[in-house]
Amino acid sequence: MSASQPARRWPRRPVLGSILVIGGLLAALAPTSVLAQLPEEPSSQPWQRADAPFTPTDLQLWDVIAGGPGFIAVGGGFEAGQEVGTAAIWVSEDGRTWQSVALLGDAATGIPRSITATPDGYVAVGSGCCPDRAAVWLSSDGIAWERLPDQPGFADAAMLGVTWQDDRLEAVGCSAQLECFGGLAWTSSDGQAWSLPVALELMPGDVSATSAGALAVGSSQPYEGSAALAANVDGSAWSAASSIAPSGSLDAAIDAPMGILAAGGTTNPRNGRAVTLAFTSPDGLAWEPLQGQGLEGVWVEDITATPDGWLLTGWSTKRAGQLPATLWTTDLATFSAIPFPHEMKEGGQLHAGAVGSDGTTMVVVGSTILNRGEVPTAWVRDGSEAATTD
Repeated sequence: MSASQPARRWPRRPVLGSILVIGGLLAALAPTSVLAQLPEEPSSQPWQRADAPFTPTDLQLWDVIAGGPGFIAVGGGFEAGQEVGTAAIWVSEDGRTWQSVALLGDAATGIPRSITATPDGYVAVGSGCCPDRAAVWLSSDGIAWERLPDQPGFADAAMLGVTWQDDRLEAVGCSAQLECFGGLAWTSSDGQAWSLPVALELMPGDVSATSAGALAVGSSQPYEGSAALAANVDGSAWSAASSIAPSGSLDAAIDAPMGILAAGGTTNPRNGRAVTLAFTSPDGLAWEPLQGQGLEGVWVEDITATPDGWLLTGWSTKRAGQLPATLWTTDLATFSAIPFPHEMKEGGQLHAGAVGSDGTTMVVVGSTILNRGEVPTAWVRDGSEAATTD
């Protein structure tokens, strides 16, 4: 989500502009190694680019889950010269070959940004235009989708994240009138009828179901904010936002052995490169920086739990460009980068990851910059190989 761009064109996480951070504050927040760069030559088998359907340029995949025939990915964007967004929903049985599902009528317009499973199927949320408004897509099987008609709580807003918490859906997003300028939250028991939005004291990028309740992660403000989060324990009210880092954004949270793990990123003021932010909490209230060897150089946008460990998905920076990046850990103490093919020279980002029902197949999704423009991309890997990463 970018408050510096028109609301119809934001990325998922807040772009914080030129983040002016006092170096001493950043050094005090995290271990010295956090300011290092992503290792250049990690020893493990690389990701493999999945076979993908032909898709127009200027689209991205924003989220992925295990479900439907195997995996479901959602995304979209604005094709050249178009003011109305194009929705993209892909499915795959094995993560290696993907197909684009047919979206009919209103379901083909707008940009779904997040997807979650419910007892009745799947719910994806995002935004439509024009004018700007929140949008919700529903499916019972991940293949046939419909987009809900507009509701009063959708006007002048965008949804950016959704999760199933206990017995309800929790969605977060922002007020949107050309720009994203104020955090909002919605709730629904069935995905069909949604509450009017309530204000959040942060600019959220996503929401996660945790043992401490629904946890909204993001930044304290659209521009040059601090990494922040807020919780909704029982569905009745959101807590005041807590800032736990002097700059940057939190973009993901997940239950972990020590309680809750939250991660995101900020920018090194000396060279403009990504710096990993990661924190743990036993209860969602008190947070401590996570000190892990190799936990560096990646702006984390998603955390995926697997039977053998955790996959952190995001991007790194090199030569003023962005590159897809992932970190793997079995113990949350030592982290290793899983490389991409050596021949890959394109830029790109990753926004989300998922592990298949077999417990080993891992998928990450985002976009790649090619000569013809930015295209949605999925990568696949046998997760059992990750355990051998040095």
